Amino acid sequence: MMGLRGDKRQGDKKKNKIDVIVPAILSAVLLTLFCLLSVKIKQIPDSQQATSRWSSEGDFAQISVFYTEKGAPRMEQLTQFEDTIEGTYAQEGIEPKENGRLWISAASGVGNVRMTSDRGQMTANAVGIIGDFFQFHPKKLLYGSLPLGRENQTNGIVIDEDIAWQLFGGSDVAGMEVMIGGENHVVLGVISRECDAMEKKAGADVPTIYLSYESLSTHGFTSGLTCYEILLPNPVSGYAKELVENGLGVGGGMSELVENSKRYSVSSLFDVVRNFGVRSMKTTGFIYPSWENAARGWEDVLAVILVWQMVCAVVLVVAMSIGCRKTYRGIVRKVSCIKRDMLV
Repeated sequence: MMGLRGDKRQGDKKKNKIDVIVPAILSAVLLTLFCLLSVKIKQIPDSQQATSRWSSEGDFAQISVFYTEKGAPRMEQLTQFEDTIEGTYAQEGIEPKENGRLWISAASGVGNVRMTSDRGQMTANAVGIIGDFFQFHPKKLLYGSLPLGRENQTNGIVIDEDIAWQLFGGSDVAGMEVMIGGENHVVLGVISRECDAMEKKAGADVPTIYLSYESLSTHGFTSGLTCYEILLPNPVSGYAKELVENGLGVGGGMSELVENSKRYSVSSLFDVVRNFGVRSMKTTGFIYPSWENAARGWEDVLAVILVWQMVCAVVLVVAMSIGCRKTYRGIVRKVSCIKRDMLV
């Protein structure tokens, strides 16, 4: 009889150990996988990585401002703002590194244009750009070059390989010309239209031409400058964000700001979790470009992963706590038994 009780007690102990160890191991494995997946996803959107490409010291901030069609800024407003921040940084004693630049910026608007070549014609999605657009949105260059800085050629264009094939019957077409709105435009570069899964869903996987905003607004259709991006020094957390908010008067339902360099931080993802579902509701006419829609999509994915990380962490802590408690009780019982045996 005693033998049967002992066997039952041993079986119960083994079952209790399994009940604790299995959830703990499973939670630890899942937590590790979710952490690795989160790190990997954060590296996917190139449009959110300008800070790390520019400086490895974490002393810069990448900020985007998105506008409604009615709130689209004039170029003079952006120029005035940039003149102001130049003076502000000078007063703070913040200067560019040797042979470097203190900040870079780009403005853009989306739309479409009609293009004509000797071989045919087509209408394609268009992004009208001003400034350092390709510093924020690096592309895989196949032929030619990408325009950099404020020295963009008014009549220079960058096309993807699909447009090149449709208009010229080949992809090595840098230096060739197309007609847009009765004016010749020179192909500066041909890029590969490589898209991740989220970018495809966001509408990036379509033939796209990049041209000066002046050409797009003159010869095509656009809703105006609806995106402004800037990479600037951030000596103290929040400094650059406040500078942009105040300088451009962000808010009022006409514009909204995103600090790209912090959007995938834990605190930012907690905000996404808190506003999950509600943040998808828009009562104002913001026009998000494909890269921002993709970035917002990855935010949602990372927010869900964060929730699962928290669940796994809680299960792991509870399982370990129960395990430690049972281990402690077992040790206490063994010590008590040893003491009784010594007294006998």
